[in-house]
Amino acid sequence: MSDLKELVKKSREIFKQKMFECETSSGDTLMCSINEAFAGFHSNGHNCLGCNLQDDVNLIEKFLSTAETYEEINDLFRVYLLLLYVFSEKIFEVMKIIGLPPSYKEKEFEVFRTVKLWANFNKHPKAFILTHHPEYYFDTDTAIENLKKDNQNKIIDLLFLSKYYKG
Repeated sequence: MSDLKELVKKSREIFKQKMFECETSSGDTLMCSINEAFAGFHSNGHNCLGCNLQDDVNLIEKFLSTAETYEEINDLFRVYLLLLYVFSEKIFEVMKIIGLPPSYKEKEFEVFRTVKLWANFNKHPKAFILTHHPEYYFDTDTAIENLKKDNQNKIIDLLFLSKYYKG
């Protein structure tokens, strides 16, 4: 459990650094800095896009500030993934609207694709809904190698998700 709390703490620090403490010419957060791009259209550039994305960022940060209270790793990551998924879907929609080439999205926004794969697995577990008391491990856990050797176990990892949940 202490590893989980440390991971949450580290995740929150990284999230805050990337989303709140980044430097923009206006001093705004990363999402609110979108307003700078609209300065020529509005008196201060203030717009729905920056504010809507910032609302999601605020919600994710609020969740991370309380996430260490979760006892079960699966509960924590299910909620976290869904928050990240909603945010990433909005980012993908913006990319579609502005006509960003798919090749660029795939290269530069791989983390959002990873979030989408895990979210799809959680939303559509298929026959895995019949799994009784699954065990959860971080991909860095050394126990996974031993579990892979035992043919009784099915390991759901990014490779598996890429093959069966790409949608």
